[in-house]
Amino acid sequence: MKKLLISATITALLATSAMSFAKGPREGGELSKRMMAELNLTPEQKSDLRQIKKEAHQDSGIYRAEMSAYKDEMRTLMQMETWDETAVRALIEERMDGGLPLKLIGAKAKSQSYNVMTSEQKTMLAEKRAQKLAKRTTKMAKSDGDRGAKRLDKMAKRLDLSEQQKLAIGEIFAENQARRAANKADMKAKGETLRSIIQAPVFDEDAWLAFHAENKEAHLEKALLKAKSQFDILSLLNDEQKQKFAKMMKKAKHKKGEKRGGKRRDKSRQS
Repeated sequence: MKKLLISATITALLATSAMSFAKGPREGGELSKRMMAELNLTPEQKSDLRQIKKEAHQDSGIYRAEMSAYKDEMRTLMQMETWDETAVRALIEERMDGGLPLKLIGAKAKSQSYNVMTSEQKTMLAEKRAQKLAKRTTKMAKSDGDRGAKRLDKMAKRLDLSEQQKLAIGEIFAENQARRAANKADMKAKGETLRSIIQAPVFDEDAWLAFHAENKEAHLEKALLKAKSQFDILSLLNDEQKQKFAKMMKKAKHKKGEKRGGKRRDKSRQS
């Protein structure tokens, strides 16, 4: 029973990650509350933004409920003895198609939120985003070379990996890093395209849908590769290592939730 619980915990976390990746690139134009707090918004603007967020949340309720079913199905596939690429691909594609209305609701809300701002506020927002991106790019350039190695060493120590396991997982990490590097420019260009749609004076739903249709296959392939990597890593671990891995992932997820919760509390005080 304990073994089944451990396996379910791991595969649930991996399935959530894989299905999240199937959503494709992050929509351009998302407005951070921390940024918004620095834009000198009027009470009327803040009220409009709250109403936009409330309506989007209500409209997306039915689609959010449907997403849990996909995670359950992915969990089952990740628990199988052998990798079933056909089934995983079909499920990811179904998830992408089923999640499109939810993404569209979010895109419309972001467009409405952006156009609540004045020209001066939009300019200020663009400058802050550029500064944030430059800082993040510099930081990643400094750490990207050894980030994978540090992550692997940490994982090897905590899970007591054998040299053979460490080598195999290291190869998976290296392949993933190489793919990310190769796709970096492409993802940046796609993000800029989405941002231009979001930040247009009038949201063009046809253009937004056309973008996602054009890039659907590429997003599907990336999600499939990530799911396969996660499946391969899990298959390399013994039962004891899987138990430790489950604890590691739960702890990481908890810390991430605490960090987001703290940011939300800070932002609510600012607004």
